[in-house]
Amino acid sequence: MNQQIATFLVGDTILGIDILFIKEVHRQLRTSPVPGAPREITGLVNLRGKIVTIIDLEYYLTGKSRESLENTRLLIMKTGAELQALHQDDEEIANARVGDDIVGLLIKRMDEVITIDSDEILSPPSNMSEVESGIIEGVVKLEDRLVLILDHPAVLNRALTAAE
Repeated sequence: MNQQIATFLVGDTILGIDILFIKEVHRQLRTSPVPGAPREITGLVNLRGKIVTIIDLEYYLTGKSRESLENTRLLIMKTGAELQALHQDDEEIANARVGDDIVGLLIKRMDEVITIDSDEILSPPSNMSEVESGIIEGVVKLEDRLVLILDHPAVLNRALTAAE
């Protein structure tokens, strides 16, 4: 079965997420910090009257703080209710455990959308760190690079659970 994967950069790593999970992409918006939140929670953003929790994927994956939020992008993810309403025909996507809070993933920049066959997704290598192995679904080999397919429900669950 074919999937369309939105690819993007976090640090120097190319990651991808099935486009069915992505609601929209924004240039960096003004973020309000959340006192006492884990470092991977960059803050909150007011997006058309809705509060969005922002997760810094670079910090989450590497533990390195970003020097500047300038020239970054936000991937605004669909909520559980949106996935159920929009993707009733795809049980795996409709039942993804992403919660009903609006969450944005802070990334370096968008790359391209690729179309792959599900059979092209290889298992993640066994030498990945514990953090990476829990949030990487698999790897796709392209001609000149590798794309790590992100299990974004796992990222949301881990980051937001740590914030509680």
